[in-house]
Amino acid sequence: MSGDYCQRATSAATVAVAPDRGDFGKFTDTHDVFFGRYSALVCQNPSDNGNYLNEGDTFDYSTTTGTLTASPRTPGGIFADCLLYWLDKTGCPNGTPANQTAKGIDGVRADFGQGLPPQCWEYIINKVRTRKGILSS
Repeated sequence: MSGDYCQRATSAATVAVAPDRGDFGKFTDTHDVFFGRYSALVCQNPSDNGNYLNEGDTFDYSTTTGTLTASPRTPGGIFADCLLYWLDKTGCPNGTPANQTAKGIDGVRADFGQGLPPQCWEYIINKVRTRKGILSS
C-alpha cells in the first residue's frame, strides 16, 4: 500500500508520498525513498508517528539489500554521488590537493535530513570527506 513506509514500493502506484512523518503536511511533489527499516522510521501515520523522535541507532539490514554499501545504485550511494558531482562542478574534483579544498561547495541544504537513517548519513559524510575533508552540517 502507498502509505506503508516500512515496505519497499512494488510499483509506481505504491511509492509513498514524502515524508513518512505525520506531524505536518506531506510534500505533494515529493515521494519517499525507501532506505530500509531504522529506528526513527514512521511506518504508518498516525499510529506510530512518534517514531520520528527515536534516537536509536538501529538499522534492520534484513529488510533491504545493499542500501548502505558503496554501490552507486543504492540510495546512500546515489545521495553521496550527488554531493561528489557538485564538488566536481564547483571546482573540487577528485584529486584536489588538501591545501586547495576551500574550492567547491562547503555544505548542502538537507530540508528533511532527519528522514535518513543515521547509518546513511555516516556513509554520505564519510564518502564526501574523502574528497573535501569536512562537511558542514
